[in-house]
Amino acid sequence: QFPIGRPRSAVLVLVDAEGRPLPVGSQGEVVGGGTFVVGYDGVGYLTGLADVNQVRVGTAEGFCVAEFALDATAATQAEVGRVSCQ
Repeated sequence: QFPIGRPRSAVLVLVDAEGRPLPVGSQGEVVGGGTFVVGYDGVGYLTGLADVNQVRVGTAEGFCVAEFALDATAATQAEVGRVSCQ
């Protein structure tokens, strides 16, 4: 038997407390997982996700934290939408 897992990823839009997209180039990490870079309009592509995820993003003002959940029955790549990072 081979332990085969289903890789999970998501596309989301990271925004600050006022609803503005996080700056392009901001460095982020999935807590317990990999890293990512915030793209234009706050878009992030994250991989290696679980059902419930926490991300930490560094900006010029410091760090912010965001949490989001994925539907356990969702496809391997989910579109999460806007996630507030505070």
